[in-house]
Amino acid sequence: MNIVDRLSVSVVPLEIFSNTDKSLAKATGFFYADGEEIYLVSNWHVLSGRNPQTGQPHHNSGAIPHSLSFPLMRKKNHLNDSTNHTVLLVNKQDENLWLQDRGYGQRVDVAVLKLDINLSDFANECTNLNNNANDLDISAGIDVFVLGYPLNQSKQRNIPVWKKASIASEPYYPLDDHYEGFLIDCSTREGMSGAPVIARQFGFYLRQDGEVSLKPGIHSRFLGIYSGRYTGNDLAEMQLGIVWKEEHIQNIISDGVNGNIELLK
Repeated sequence: MNIVDRLSVSVVPLEIFSNTDKSLAKATGFFYADGEEIYLVSNWHVLSGRNPQTGQPHHNSGAIPHSLSFPLMRKKNHLNDSTNHTVLLVNKQDENLWLQDRGYGQRVDVAVLKLDINLSDFANECTNLNNNANDLDISAGIDVFVLGYPLNQSKQRNIPVWKKASIASEPYYPLDDHYEGFLIDCSTREGMSGAPVIARQFGFYLRQDGEVSLKPGIHSRFLGIYSGRYTGNDLAEMQLGIVWKEEHIQNIISDGVNGNIELLK
């Protein structure tokens, strides 16, 4: 029996650095597999270091990301046995190495970075390879979990906190013309941007075909990526957060372009 949940070790804390090695931010990322390739997934605003709505840098110094680091676990169930891994976000020509949505760019707050690592050498897993209930039906009101690092902290070394939330909008009805996702009701905090969102049921669950699965055990389905509070008048106080569906990740991997910045008014 695993002591540590396999989904927990698919998530890592990220630290973002400038080209002078100044720490700019901390956030959450997770590993995602596509065939033989491994990607790190987080938000556009995390890897760009910019506000998607304006294109302006988040950091008050105006510095932008140049690299990021995250820990890799050497052995299963040994939380203290890890090594730090650093990855460049730009090349020598100052071109971004991470990918964004081809058509909608920064309006889709999702970014992926291809990794040149072999996860089989470590205890970490890929989030999308640890689903055992892809047919689990989701609807407004059901419980989900956001796996991340609120206020950049975890009491268990690099293992994320599982913050409980509920789906707060109709998950199959888009919020606008480029946004495939839904809202969640959750008291999230800074540092959780880029966290995977997981639906989890115990013992039995309702399938998408309307039938009930009576398989014993724990059943999980990866739904998408959390990208922060929904903006608008007083909505922050309502604790509504945005979840971008997995389709956005798949679209970027299959047809994404290198990250670019559009300065908006």
